[in-house]
Amino acid sequence: MERLPRETFLEIVSFLDFETRFQFAYTCKNWHEIISEYNLYETVYIDKDDPQGPLFFFTKYKKLGKTVRSLEVNSKAKFKDIKQWPDYFPNLYNFSLTASEVDMFSSDFEDSDQDEEDEDEDEDEDDDEDALFFKTSDTFQAWKRLESLSEFTTCIYTASILMSGHYPNLTSIDLNFNIVPDEWSDSVMDHLLTGLMNTPCLKYFKLIVAKLTLKKLDVLHHNAPSIEALILEDCSLGHDDDDNLTTPSPALELIPVHRLKRLEMQGSRNSFYENEEISIPTWLHYIARNYPGIEVLKMNQFTPASIEYESDLVNILHHCNQLKTFNVDLCYLSANVLQAFDQTAIQLEKYSSQSQDLTELRHLSLSRQRHSIYRVDLVVPIGNTDLIEILSQFTGLTTINTYPSSDIDYALGKPLRVPINRFLKQHKKVEFLSLSSCELYMDLEEEETAAAAVVVESVLDTLEMEKVTIESQLVFDFIARTCLVLKVMILSARLLFNEEIEKKIVLNFNQHEFVYLKVFLEGYDRIELIEEKKTRWYKRLKEDGDNEKVKFIEQEEAIKSNHLFIQVKHVERIVFNLPRNPFKLFI
Repeated sequence: MERLPRETFLEIVSFLDFETRFQFAYTCKNWHEIISEYNLYETVYIDKDDPQGPLFFFTKYKKLGKTVRSLEVNSKAKFKDIKQWPDYFPNLYNFSLTASEVDMFSSDFEDSDQDEEDEDEDEDEDDDEDALFFKTSDTFQAWKRLESLSEFTTCIYTASILMSGHYPNLTSIDLNFNIVPDEWSDSVMDHLLTGLMNTPCLKYFKLIVAKLTLKKLDVLHHNAPSIEALILEDCSLGHDDDDNLTTPSPALELIPVHRLKRLEMQGSRNSFYENEEISIPTWLHYIARNYPGIEVLKMNQFTPASIEYESDLVNILHHCNQLKTFNVDLCYLSANVLQAFDQTAIQLEKYSSQSQDLTELRHLSLSRQRHSIYRVDLVVPIGNTDLIEILSQFTGLTTINTYPSSDIDYALGKPLRVPINRFLKQHKKVEFLSLSSCELYMDLEEEETAAAAVVVESVLDTLEMEKVTIESQLVFDFIARTCLVLKVMILSARLLFNEEIEKKIVLNFNQHEFVYLKVFLEGYDRIELIEEKKTRWYKRLKEDGDNEKVKFIEQEEAIKSNHLFIQVKHVERIVFNLPRNPFKLFI
């Protein structure tokens, strides 16, 4: 065993319970040194399968409890037990009560130990909500070294911890209110915000499914002025009730929070609760007024995008001139909003739209942001549009991803025409290209102009052409000739016919080494594949009834009739079968 690598030994020991680890440490001098050096008691997990096991061990070996730095609990715990944990583990840096169930109403809530004189046993806990949920305990003062707190319980016990002492090293708090009863939520939040006065160095604060108002937000910043990142996920943003709000001072006046650098607000359409008068512009005005030094702003899924919030977003951009990342889906990217963008240090990197309306994309292509955008995700518009010309204005695109239009739009409308040779030459940096529901053709004038010029090879790595129409064999030839580093290609296409089907279509990629190749060409039921000088033949099975599956099987005899010819240098995986024929609606 002495020859066992140290890393292997540590991996094995990590699966053992604490009692067995302790025994290992006294098996030999070498193991004792390893276990002591790496402090294999540093992290303690208490779960529902054995909630008492770790506590029994550290009761027996109290000295080892002082070496524990992280306590992660995922089990039902009673209040009296939680208050004892600082005695077991006095030197914690990280405490997590995530996804635990704390039964505060159980008979064990009241301590049965007669010698505990720090609690008033005569309190009527059933009538006094504060006494029931927010008692303090001197035991938590042992956790002065705490750096992070995380909790997901019915009553957010973090409030009691914060009210019990001073935590100069606490920098991160992550709380989930999802299972906190509605009738307790406001009171829990008030006590929590008061407790933040004991966290002078708090940098990161995250709330999930909590109720928050602007006045409570003022209290938050007043009591924890060092916060640099504020994350509000699925929170309800409501009106202020002065009668129920606990404020540190009647004359609370909040000055701009210059230290806040990151604000993320993830919501839903129900995020504004209990008050129809609460408005998104009110919150946007609050951001513009109070967060002048913010660098990252994300605010998503609160309401469908509307131009009515344009002036509010422009106001934020004017006042928060340190912004570098801006991800807010409340308003369309109008010309005014983009003009405000161009006056800041913000550089948009991605653009996504599920609409066939190109107005927003057109505005973007005329702003300075067109040089920083590297990815676009679009629905392919049907008909004669200027999408190709708009995209040509973007100089840094590396990913162009298009979603297919609906079958009805594709069947009734005229597909978008894409000159594949001009398109690839316009976007020389593109590594991922997905073209859907469009018609690919060759711009012959472009080819004649470029005939005397040096051909620039594309850096395209992945090419997806789904539910497309191919005008001629020249499209395949151009792709094979210019996209020499292509590793992934997905093709489901049909050809434009001049009354007669082509006798043979050739996909000659004899210089390519594919990782993945998926091919379906409507009307071609036989395939000849040549890879590394080996030839295989495939034949499509005829399906009965309305079965939409496309299935090919390999056959031994050579193909002599009209077929699809594919030649590759090497392919790791090739697919001809499809769950359904993408063109069945149009045949």
